[in-house]
Amino acid sequence: MVNATVKTRQIGDIQADGTIYAGRSPTNGKPMFAAPTDSPTRLTFNEAAAYAKKLQGNFVVPNAAEMQVLAAAKLTRAFRDTFKASDEDSYWTSETCSSLYGEEVRLRDGYKDAAFNQEPHFVRPVRYGL
Repeated sequence: MVNATVKTRQIGDIQADGTIYAGRSPTNGKPMFAAPTDSPTRLTFNEAAAYAKKLQGNFVVPNAAEMQVLAAAKLTRAFRDTFKASDEDSYWTSETCSSLYGEEVRLRDGYKDAAFNQEPHFVRPVRYGL
């Protein structure tokens, strides 16, 4: 009989490609992996989407529920000190409120709100795994 040990992923585990396991997406139930760092600078809503798209590995801007998962994970293991924004700053989500407003999530507490899409915010792209 073979005694195989199966390691379950823990939030904050760093993957071979440098992404950080953030938990399961509350939207699609798939494992969610965050880019190792935020965008290098604050970006507008459309710039945030373009930034995520240009990263290798099928990255997307997380929706509001997924960004709230990242906000909750910010102090765990590998996530600690990887967010550039202060706790009072917000991050773009992929969701829009209208043609002029996108949805943002505050890092400190996961609070979501509408923001003018030309306001600069950081973005933390994610990808989904199996």
